[in-house]
Amino acid sequence: MSRKKQVTIIAAVAAVVIVILCMLGIFRVYHQYSTLSSSSQNNTQEDQYVEFEGNLLQYGKDGALYKKFDGTTLWSQSYEMQQPLCIRKGGYLCIADQGGNSVLLFNKAGLVMQTETTQQVIQAAVSENGTVALILEGDSDYTVQLLDKSGETTAKGNAHLDETGFPVSAAVSSTGQQLAVSYLDVMSGELSTKVTFYDFGTSESNANHVVSTDTYSGEAVPRLEYMDNGSLVAFGSRNIRIYNHAEKPSVSKTIKLDNEIKSIFCNGKKFGIVYLNGASGGSSSGDASEGAYEMKVYSAAGRLAFTTDFDLDYKDIRFLDNGQACILGSKSFSIVSCFGRARYTGELDEPLYGVFYGGSSRTYYLVCQDKVDRIRLE
Repeated sequence: MSRKKQVTIIAAVAAVVIVILCMLGIFRVYHQYSTLSSSSQNNTQEDQYVEFEGNLLQYGKDGALYKKFDGTTLWSQSYEMQQPLCIRKGGYLCIADQGGNSVLLFNKAGLVMQTETTQQVIQAAVSENGTVALILEGDSDYTVQLLDKSGETTAKGNAHLDETGFPVSAAVSSTGQQLAVSYLDVMSGELSTKVTFYDFGTSESNANHVVSTDTYSGEAVPRLEYMDNGSLVAFGSRNIRIYNHAEKPSVSKTIKLDNEIKSIFCNGKKFGIVYLNGASGGSSSGDASEGAYEMKVYSAAGRLAFTTDFDLDYKDIRFLDNGQACILGSKSFSIVSCFGRARYTGELDEPLYGVFYGGSSRTYYLVCQDKVDRIRLE
């Protein structure tokens, strides 16, 4: 056998071994963890926590604190809000006072923009280029408004209940030029929703910038999300519809829902939904003994990645920065792999406020009441 063939065979065998080892790591289930490091921090149950650009953002009614996971403060911003709503997209993060008037935009370096609206904020969205979309409530009508990262209004339109319906959700594309809004008809006596697409980049000849509208009878569409591939996901009460990234968007895929959605979570590359399991039909298998909840995760194009069941009574569920899903309870958490297998499920003796990716496949950060622990699954 020639040396060239020997090298080829050795390389092939090595590749197979690496794949096997990787697969074993992916499908391995862990039952305990060790604490690699711990830092004392002032964490409160009232505050919320999100990972942002590799660090931890702690925010609440009185302000936001951006810090490293070891507790080192990078910047802080004070404000007063009754119900802070936090949305992250790419390198920008928006905090808006839901029911109030304050809107703040941040990047990794700190405050980018701060403004006060004349109407109360109902919903907010942010794009990868820092464009902020707001749904505002006035005395007799509603306003959909786009702000650039300097706080200047780039688009604005009024919504009247007897004409357009009630604006429920808005999503803005990565360029900030495309806007999608779902309007709920509350005047006709029959439930229906309009999903309307606006384009402020290529449709200057159109006075209202509307490029397409779809109407869905007997269905609410409470949430819209632009994905990283440019498609838009419309989460309805009966179906999930995925719109293509075209000049006039149209539905490229429809996912029929088994039951009422309990939770929705997205990360731009994929999205997940959670049903209640049971005799009502929440589980695709119909076997409630498999778990109290059923989770389904899809690619941005709508391809089903996996279905799994779980029992943890959770308060939040989200994708971590490594693509895994974290189910967060008040004193417990579960890490679900990208293939739908629970890598770890366990309880703590103290309140748990957040779980975040720790930089390698088996390390995570646990945000507890008085500390942040960096752990390794064992």
